[in-house]
Amino acid sequence: MWGFSTNSSTAATNTNTWGNWVVNDSTVTTGTSAATTVWQVWVDHSATGTTTSNAVYGYWVQSCQGHRFMPTHYPCPPETEEQRLQRLEDERAAAERRRVQQEEWDRKDREMRARYEAARLRAKELLLSCLDEIQRRELTEKSWFLVVSGSGKVYRIRHGVGGNIDLLGDDGKIIRSFCVHMVMDEHMPEEDHMLAQKLFLEADEDTLINKANVRSPYSAEIIDIARFRKPAPTIEAPAAAAA
Repeated sequence: MWGFSTNSSTAATNTNTWGNWVVNDSTVTTGTSAATTVWQVWVDHSATGTTTSNAVYGYWVQSCQGHRFMPTHYPCPPETEEQRLQRLEDERAAAERRRVQQEEWDRKDREMRARYEAARLRAKELLLSCLDEIQRRELTEKSWFLVVSGSGKVYRIRHGVGGNIDLLGDDGKIIRSFCVHMVMDEHMPEEDHMLAQKLFLEADEDTLINKANVRSPYSAEIIDIARFRKPAPTIEAPAAAAA
């Protein structure tokens, strides 16, 4: 029916409906001697026997006497009292649900922060108990401490969980830095990471360094490592021969 019309009342042969609408290659009898097409009336508003004021497309899109045509606005029907009360009740219920949910989120957040803070304090206490007096002072004052590995090398462990291990040379300069995470757990206190790094350097340095990512020195600072330097051996002069 859309591609070809076989309505016998319009013509003896098939009529192309789409052609009538778009291509304008056929006409539709309007009941008078004038013949027009739908598309011609819709777009061109120049159909024979049709005034330009009846052109639907021209009236819809273009302006009339300089005024833009605005489609008719159909407002919603007024809200009944029953509907208004129901809407207010739904809004109050939704607000209450949001309030309860937010309170639950806040409670869980406070509990998690409290647990983490308690764990951090215990980790800090444990770390300090495993350091000597000089290391504890370094950690408190400088946020790092020095440690001697099993091979006799001097490392600096800075406060943090990764990229915080520096290998120091005999002159106290940083030779290279290492990044190794002891446990991939964001809730593990930093002090636990630092203690694990210290124990590994002292007991199994090669395993830790082989698993670490290595990077070039990031700083030109010089660390005082005088306390780790071994004193030069003293050579006693031979006793004078007896006369």
